[in-house]
Amino acid sequence: MGAMLETGYLFQIVKGVEVLAAIALLSGVYLPLMLVILMPITLNIFWFHLFLTPDSVVMSVVILLMQIFLAWVYRSYYTKLLSIKASF
Repeated sequence: MGAMLETGYLFQIVKGVEVLAAIALLSGVYLPLMLVILMPITLNIFWFHLFLTPDSVVMSVVILLMQIFLAWVYRSYYTKLLSIKASF
């Protein structure tokens, strides 16, 4: 956290992306895209709590499970993205 704050911009960018993505998720705008953008952040939060603060891992597990559930619900939007060969 300290390293992100010392850069002078990284913390603001990460928090800005999180807030904008949360607003988009709550309003239902670009929901599949927001899930893709938030997954690395969610995984980072999960791994941080799992390895560094295991006593507080429960909330990160809940958040990760909710995001996986939403990704499963919207899986039809990811079929083109996850195709092996691109088609025109």
